[in-house]
Amino acid sequence: MAEPLDVLVEPTDALEVARCLIELYRDQGPRTHKAKARFKFMVESWGREKLTEYLEEKLGKKLESFKLRPRGHGEHLGVNRQKQEGKSYVTVPILGGILSNASMLRLAELAERYGRPEVRFTCFQNLILLDIEDRELSQLKKELRSLGFDVEGYPHSWTTIACAANFCPKGLENTKKRTLEIIKQLESRFGERLRSIDLSIATSGCVSGCARHVLAGIGLQGVAAAKGGRFTPGYNLYLGGGLAYTPSFGRAVAVAIHADQAKECVENILSAYFEHRNEGESLRDFCGRHSVDQLSSMALGKFG
Repeated sequence: MAEPLDVLVEPTDALEVARCLIELYRDQGPRTHKAKARFKFMVESWGREKLTEYLEEKLGKKLESFKLRPRGHGEHLGVNRQKQEGKSYVTVPILGGILSNASMLRLAELAERYGRPEVRFTCFQNLILLDIEDRELSQLKKELRSLGFDVEGYPHSWTTIACAANFCPKGLENTKKRTLEIIKQLESRFGERLRSIDLSIATSGCVSGCARHVLAGIGLQGVAAAKGGRFTPGYNLYLGGGLAYTPSFGRAVAVAIHADQAKECVENILSAYFEHRNEGESLRDFCGRHSVDQLSSMALGKFG
């Protein structure tokens, strides 16, 4: 898990700091084992204090101490105010990162018509439209809904991501299609209750973890599962990952679930959460106070 150095880097120093860090790794990074020839292992073995000390020595100056309190899941949902008077930016939810050519062109057209002729991308596979005048927000939201993008929809529409396994030779199946199947199941079962929870779902097609499944509240990692003497697409299920104030990796609670059972397992987890959570308890905290065995039982519908 990455750790902050708690220092302030001015924009004018950013390139030099990056260069110094790369050179420190080049000159002193681990080379004994290929699997551990990574910068992260050097940071882990050195610790933050030693790394900061060496970085400042190489830079030739001290860096200002600075601590930043991170946001929750890090994504901006729906309509948000800009600093400029009378303007907002709109984060358009691209559920599972699925966007057709036609929809992409229409979004570009809306950006030009209603705001700045520019579209920004987020690490949750969403798009941001900028400089939208307040008086035009209502019409823009109406046009977005006609395209299938509801900026007043369920919060998980912005925090559900899937890797591009449908284009990648490592993927065992279409993770985007599978993710949509899971979301439809959850919305059909729980409906408006989903508005009240901070839910993040991430589906990766293989061990590479391009969708960051270990950092999601509910994460799925594609694997080969045995079925009837043959191997078919399956998933490992991870629960309780997240960032913000207390970052943690999700724990693997079920291994090699058959792909067609994934939606049922996720539904079972949420069902157990809604039934057994404490007042005001988040899904992540709920998972944190239960053991792997208990969470496994929940996923398999055997808890209670």
